[in-house]
Amino acid sequence: MSSWKSYHFKTPSLNGSVTHQFYEYLKTFLAAQGWELHDSYGAQRCKYTFTGGNVFSTNETITLDGLVYTMKATLTGADMEVLIGANLAASLANFALAINRTDPVTNNGVKYKCAAAHPTFECTSYNSTTVVVEWRAGTGSCAGNVANNNDTNSWSSWSGIQVWGTEANTVWKSRGESGLEPYGYVHLRVEPTVLRYDAYQYWDATAHTGTRKQYDPNGYWYLNQFNTTYESHIAGDKDIIYINCRTVNASTVEMFCAAWGHLPKRFFPDLIQTTDAIVAGSNVSIPVTDSSKVPSTGGFFQILGVAGEGCDKLKVASLPDATHIVVETLPRNYASGATIGLPASTFFSCHGYTNSGYQTPFPTSHFADAGLTVGTGRNAIATIDMRSTNAFYGKQVMTPFYFLSNGQPAIGWIDKGIFYNSCPTHHDVSVANDDGSIVTANILATAATNLSITDSTKSWITDQFKDKYVVLVGGTGIGQVRRISGNDGTTITIDYAWYTNPDTTTTFRVYDRVYRYLTTFPFAANGMLITHTNVPT
Repeated sequence: MSSWKSYHFKTPSLNGSVTHQFYEYLKTFLAAQGWELHDSYGAQRCKYTFTGGNVFSTNETITLDGLVYTMKATLTGADMEVLIGANLAASLANFALAINRTDPVTNNGVKYKCAAAHPTFECTSYNSTTVVVEWRAGTGSCAGNVANNNDTNSWSSWSGIQVWGTEANTVWKSRGESGLEPYGYVHLRVEPTVLRYDAYQYWDATAHTGTRKQYDPNGYWYLNQFNTTYESHIAGDKDIIYINCRTVNASTVEMFCAAWGHLPKRFFPDLIQTTDAIVAGSNVSIPVTDSSKVPSTGGFFQILGVAGEGCDKLKVASLPDATHIVVETLPRNYASGATIGLPASTFFSCHGYTNSGYQTPFPTSHFADAGLTVGTGRNAIATIDMRSTNAFYGKQVMTPFYFLSNGQPAIGWIDKGIFYNSCPTHHDVSVANDDGSIVTANILATAATNLSITDSTKSWITDQFKDKYVVLVGGTGIGQVRRISGNDGTTITIDYAWYTNPDTTTTFRVYDRVYRYLTTFPFAANGMLITHTNVPT
């Protein structure tokens, strides 16, 4: 099993696009946490066309992504020269050869003089009037790059065909940490400033299409509040993934956070499978792995197909033996390996947009659904409010988020990483020590670097704080949290550079565990456990 992880970081810009960089981090995290890449398609590289309108003169230049090529009637042997041909077509052909440094044994020093091919663009086609260049594979994953292109020829010009490179749409799947859940799929696609996502119960990697998509009343399943100023979160495991691209100053009607996945804990935990194909009809006997896991005669359960059939709510007619269930009616055929449960799938998605109930979970399979039609309802979130100070412990108590829905069994709850709690200030810090102690004393820094903080009056044991967390609670850099990579007698070393370096006005504390408060997402006021304070790698 993968362990639950939560990365807390600022997202830098990748070649002009914070969105693309966040997408890169998210894909890295999904793969590391055990989500399987099921489909990848639709990538487009950044693309430009250079159009020539007349012959070139000596020393006129063409600039491609900041590199300057000089046109020459005769090559001088200097780098980055292109021979002017007998006509426009010949000159453009030589320029195309120079970009790629094509056949240097034959052409270098004859048709061009270049020490290397262009590092970020390659020529993919040319004719008598145009040269087409595309973002070179492997130089930024087709990130959104706006090239610095120019020329000094009065009759020529650059034009953008696809100014922003488009990375591949990706589809990721998981069966949860248990490995027993039916696959759930999330479809991710990135644009220059928007990351779109949807949850599906099925996905066809050949046709690049999904079925049983979560209900979407207003088309708001995306994030668009990317920035380099505020910190972000990417957290979770093979059960649930949480993403937040802007943890500060985001209103409740902006698209800045999302979650999708399987519930880690079910109220009715037992899933069983069919052991042979079954055919639609009345009083159908279904062979299963264990018939004791479904309700008795007159009860209901859900079946979810493994081959794209959809799902159905079935009524138990009888339980003749340990490996068979007789149902009153089976509306459609199901292949062997279908999942049976209460419900069969808990896969869902949601985000922080409070209008239209988006903040609550939208499942891909409602308990009463039939076939491939997804219901228009959504699940509800229930909490046990223990946010006041506990009379026995003198502390606040975090409690789980419970998923419920009218007309179907209580679904389950979240038992790790994120809990219901008071949230006095958005993005503030909640802390805990494993031994139950409460830290009240601040430590005043006497020095600091971008990767450390020092109190020269201390005599700490070497590495006594390793893998704990230092929280800046006052002075310069207040509010920053970093995981501790080690310490000596006076200095704590951190795993990722401060965004604002502390100084001698800074006070700090050390804790075993740190949570970040989020006022509205996921689901309600909460604390999200932080395990890493670097970018996902």
